Amino acid sequence: MSRTPRFATRALSMGAAVALGIGLTACSAGAESSGEPAASETTSKTASPSASSSATAPSPEEEAITGAEAAVREYLRVKEVSLQAPESFNIEDYDKVAITTALTDLRNGYNGNVSHGVHQVGGLKLEAIKDPKVSLTNKPKLSPPEIPNVIFTVCYDITELDMVDEDGDSIFPADHPDRVALRVGVANYEYPEGPWLVDFTEGLELKSC
Repeated sequence: MSRTPRFATRALSMGAAVALGIGLTACSAGAESSGEPAASETTSKTASPSASSSATAPSPEEEAITGAEAAVREYLRVKEVSLQAPESFNIEDYDKVAITTALTDLRNGYNGNVSHGVHQVGGLKLEAIKDPKVSLTNKPKLSPPEIPNVIFTVCYDITELDMVDEDGDSIFPADHPDRVALRVGVANYEYPEGPWLVDFTEGLELKSC
C-alpha cells in the first residue's frame, strides 16, 4: 500500500538549514498568521480539545489530538538527539517517530551532518503545539489514500541552539530568527490501533506564532 496520504505535502527547501534539519521561518509577536493549509491539505475539520468533566469520555478527535501531539514531542526529542550526537545515533530510531517525507527528510539531514562533521550544540525550547486540524477519514485503498491525520502549527525558540562544524565553528546564519514555526502533519496508517507518526514538516510564513 502506498504511504503517501492525500493530505501530505513535502517540506519546503530552505537551503543549508533544512539540510541540517532546522527550519528557519521567523515568527514574532503581535500580528496575524498570513496563511492556511492549501485546499488539498484541508479535507479535514478543525477540532481542539475542549474542557470536559472527568465522567465524559474524550471524543475520537480529542484522542487523535492527544496521540498526535505526543508523537510531535517524541519526534522533536529524537531529532534533537540525532543532531546533538550523530556519531552515536541509531538511524533506525527515526522509523519510530516518522514516516514518508518526514522520514526521508530526517535521514537525509542525518547523512548530511555525518558526512560534513556537523552537530548541534544546545537545544530548542518548544513553545506551542497548536491549531490542530483533524481528519479521521480512513480510506487506505484510495489512490492516493486518505489516512487519519492531525496537522499542527508548532512553535519553538532556538536562541540557545547552534550548529557547529567539526572544528567547533558555528555554521548557523548570523541573522537566523530566534523563533521558528513549522506546520507538522501526523498520520496513523493503522488507525485506530496503530502509532501516530510525523508524516511531513513544512516551513510557515507566519508573522505570529
